[in-house]
Amino acid sequence: MNRNNINDISANRQRKKNDRNLLWIVVLAFFVIFVIVMAFNVERIVSPFEGIGERLGRRNISLELGFPVRLLGSADVIESSRDFDGFALLSSTYIYIYNSDGGLSLSRRHGYSNPILRVAGNRALLYDQNARRFSVFSRNGLLFENETDERIVYANIGSSGEFAIISRDASHNDTIQIFEADNNWRYTKRFSSENVMQVEFTQNEHIITTTIGFNAGRNIFTVRRFDTRLEEIDGLWEATFDHSNIVPVAININGDRTFVLCNGVLFVLDSNTGETIQIYEFRGNLIDHTFTDNQIAILVDDYTVGDVNVIMLNRNGELRETKSVLGGASQIELHKGNLTVLQPGVLTVFDDSSIQNDESNMSSDYINYSLSEDFARFIYLDDAILLLGYNTVERLDFDADEVL
Repeated sequence: MNRNNINDISANRQRKKNDRNLLWIVVLAFFVIFVIVMAFNVERIVSPFEGIGERLGRRNISLELGFPVRLLGSADVIESSRDFDGFALLSSTYIYIYNSDGGLSLSRRHGYSNPILRVAGNRALLYDQNARRFSVFSRNGLLFENETDERIVYANIGSSGEFAIISRDASHNDTIQIFEADNNWRYTKRFSSENVMQVEFTQNEHIITTTIGFNAGRNIFTVRRFDTRLEEIDGLWEATFDHSNIVPVAININGDRTFVLCNGVLFVLDSNTGETIQIYEFRGNLIDHTFTDNQIAILVDDYTVGDVNVIMLNRNGELRETKSVLGGASQIELHKGNLTVLQPGVLTVFDDSSIQNDESNMSSDYINYSLSEDFARFIYLDDAILLLGYNTVERLDFDADEVL
């Protein structure tokens, strides 16, 4: 073979090698472009398919068999309300909404770092605490999602769908914004030297707020009422309490009574005037609480004597009875005159109809339901009890003789 033929063969091999290299470069470039496009559009691409696996995998269980609801992962929060006609579950990554029969209506990845869920009326409010995003859901799906300019420290939703977003700026100044059920802005209130702790809605477009300020190292705790149809500065009334280390935990409005629960003390105020009706102090660590029309229950670990008690009070903040429960009790609820206590392995339902009728002597009738596991939380859905386990939601009919 002459030298020219050898050179031609070598050149041909080099061209083929170059062609292969060019092909690999083109394929790699397309792959890189594809990855970049996916990264910038992952929410838009994935969103329509979110929850399909859960819905398909659980369809027979949720829609045909109902309870118990089997979860693919774990959930931390279960919430409902009188008009929600179902319940909502929250995990670190997903929000799930079920109908009252245990059928899955919504499964959506929220992407929030510190999600907090509130349910009232027929709406659910989900917000990312110390971030800026929030969402509002009906039982059938997402209604809208929005962002605030500053980080959200607290939010709440009313029974008519109106909601409050409390944000905090870099100077630690808080702002309350009230929105209508359709996400239209209604009202703004700014605080320059106080932190907003709670906002609760009344039935006539008013709100009652709790705030904490500081003076000479002491907490200045203030309750105010505002008309959100007006831009008044000071509000309709305010009540200020100078109590060291007192922090409001919850607020509840019941007609002409406003209850403000703090660590170690319950304040009962007149909703119309702000006048103090009762201050009830208690010892121990506050574990849980519940309010109804005519009564208040507070679950307390009284470390001074080693007891865990449920303190029962009437709507004026007067003591009716103290019940001793098992150590490890984690939650209480009042429902139609019955006190329900979640304890390790046991759910106890007390027949406390006498306190609802404001009688001094309460009956001690109760039923213990042995539980198959240590459930984390429970709610009432109509007259049934739903118990949240690690990866299940069990249903217990209140008048059932069987135990779980």
